[in-house]
Amino acid sequence: SHETKHDDVLWTPLTYNADTQKMMCGGTIVRSYKLTNGNIEYTLPTGNYYLLDNITFTGTIKISGDVNLCLNGKCITNLAQNYASTIAVLARGNLTLCDHEDGTITSTDKKSDGVQFDAYSNADTATFTMYGGTITGTDAGVCQDASAGVFNMYGGAITGNRVGADIPAEITMTVGGTARIIGNTKKDVFLYEKDENSKSIIHIDPSLTNAASI
Repeated sequence: SHETKHDDVLWTPLTYNADTQKMMCGGTIVRSYKLTNGNIEYTLPTGNYYLLDNITFTGTIKISGDVNLCLNGKCITNLAQNYASTIAVLARGNLTLCDHEDGTITSTDKKSDGVQFDAYSNADTATFTMYGGTITGTDAGVCQDASAGVFNMYGGAITGNRVGADIPAEITMTVGGTARIIGNTKKDVFLYEKDENSKSIIHIDPSLTNAASI
């Protein structure tokens, strides 16, 4: 279970050393790869993680397994200036984001995206479920570079981005609980179809409350 103080052995601290550019889950170094543009891609293994402190890095955190991430009131800031995704959910990846305080995912000068789907077939769908935290100050809070994805939002906020959620017909979007996508500068939710046979739909979960705002 997820305890507020994270003293449950199932939850592992996620940390980052800016001097060495190493990301750590507990005492294990997260596998990384440096791109020619200077960005570093970190592949986070399956597990339950919480931020021990703020993380400021340049690149992308990739999710290819089942990952629960609690922001723990801290901030992930992406310094990349080339519209990299701060977090990319890959094929068959499943990211659940939670937070019990005021944690954020953000970027510098809206030059990076928040959470991006990166899967290309229905058999290899990427899934992002959001229960808490705030995605703010990015180019697109949630977006896709994919043709298969599931976005479930039951809490938290996507606000203060250029676009809140950029959702094509290939992404299944469900909102419920206290989900808020508001106050984004260009569009809060951008739904679009790629051809006349596709439809972009927001599904409403029965848990949706009056505190939600889309």
